[in-house]
Amino acid sequence: MLNITVQPLPSAADQSELRAPVIHSGVAPVQALSAGIVRVAAGGNAQPHTHARSETVLFIVAGAAATLAGDRLERVVLHAPGSVLYIAPGIPHTAVNLSSTDVVTAIETRTEVHFDDVVPIPELNDTAVARIAEIRRQYAAGEFDEQLAVPTSATITG
Repeated sequence: MLNITVQPLPSAADQSELRAPVIHSGVAPVQALSAGIVRVAAGGNAQPHTHARSETVLFIVAGAAATLAGDRLERVVLHAPGSVLYIAPGIPHTAVNLSSTDVVTAIETRTEVHFDDVVPIPELNDTAVARIAEIRRQYAAGEFDEQLAVPTSATITG
């Protein structure tokens, strides 16, 4: 017999993002993955964090975004709608909405069943603030227009 469970999408604030877990161990008998919708408000960003035990794949649905990654958030990956990003477990990162007017929306999947393995890295907050200000300045100056004209596929590993 086919079992179907339908749940309303929750909207929970999580480290300056709106994260709505959709498929996780609380709603399905998942054994090795979870998925959700992540929205970053206009001008918003996530706090620096890692996913200690899970691989993460993001598909950017709408908006212009950047991911800063690495021990000092030194790597920058830009995302146009349609872009796909893989982040290996344990990689420090933060998501940045480059726009001051549009929301970034992404579908996120992880290789853990609860969709809750966010480990904050508060010691990177000051670094993130400075890096995000510079990235936003570059975006406003049009320096990323060519890179954001087409979707990309990127991987961030150790």
